[in-house]
Amino acid sequence: MTFVPAPPRRLAPAPALAPARRASRLGSSAIAVVVALTAEVATAAPAAPAPGPSDSPPTPAPTAGSPAPTAAPAAGSSTAAATAGSPIAKSASPAPGDPAAPTPAPSDSSAGAEGPEADPEDSSRSERKLDGPGDAAAVETPAEAPPPARPASEKPPRVDGTYVGGTLGPGISFARVNDFPTPNPFVGGGATLRVGEVIYPWLSIGVEISGNLAYRSADPRQRLLQGAFLVDFGFYPGAKKQIPLSLRAGFGAGGGAVREARRTDRSGFGGAVFTAAVRYEFFPGAAKRRPTRGGGFSLGPELGWIGFMPAAKGRPMSHTVYLGLYVGFYFGS
Repeated sequence: MTFVPAPPRRLAPAPALAPARRASRLGSSAIAVVVALTAEVATAAPAAPAPGPSDSPPTPAPTAGSPAPTAAPAAGSSTAAATAGSPIAKSASPAPGDPAAPTPAPSDSSAGAEGPEADPEDSSRSERKLDGPGDAAAVETPAEAPPPARPASEKPPRVDGTYVGGTLGPGISFARVNDFPTPNPFVGGGATLRVGEVIYPWLSIGVEISGNLAYRSADPRQRLLQGAFLVDFGFYPGAKKQIPLSLRAGFGAGGGAVREARRTDRSGFGGAVFTAAVRYEFFPGAAKRRPTRGGGFSLGPELGWIGFMPAAKGRPMSHTVYLGLYVGFYFGS
């Protein structure tokens, strides 16, 4: 730290007979020149190192055009001269180019107020911290909840699950063969056995075995026997309202034959078979016996058609229309 003495105050003109004061005035002027040179050297010198925590704040260096700060009031020209010639003043203001002058250390711009570089945040620690057992219970994945119970006021579906049943009823058939004429229809009866599954409320798929026996009463008497194996589909247009009305369709393969009285030979037909039917079912007693479960015992009328298609134009064929009673049971899902 350098203390620069204040410039001397301008004194009143001394009497002509005071040579000692004139000498003092010349000494004060020399001191002012030295102070100005010292200020220029301090301005041109590199900035002093930043003070540490324990150092006192630095005093700004005076410029050449600004007045030097007053360190202490001058007590006359003799005191100023003594200060200029003292070893303290010489050591306080080093001369330019002095190798003993301390060189300021370069400031480290990388060190800032943030301190040492922080470690990267661990991804496992970035998750939400649990404060206690209450938070842990809230974060845990809930167990799979059971399906909601059906309201008591809602009726369980009756057409539901695996089913087994059969249709039995009269029918009328029209057949054509190659060896003898069949001008009249055949009247008789037939039976159908079905097993399947209701895979959607509006759709069921199963298999069907169908057979029919019919007679021609006119002379000559004739007999018709036919059968088929089919895949059966059921469509329920009123499934949302639980209306047990079904539209049925099937396809498969089968065959049959016609025999005539007093003749040993017979004439037959066979090939692709198609069916179509409409059925309405009733579930008597299901509401009491199965109030909370679907399915149940059912029965209802069924009107259908079975067609044995000809292989070509004019070839043997058969068509049967029947009206029967369906009896079945749905096991429920």
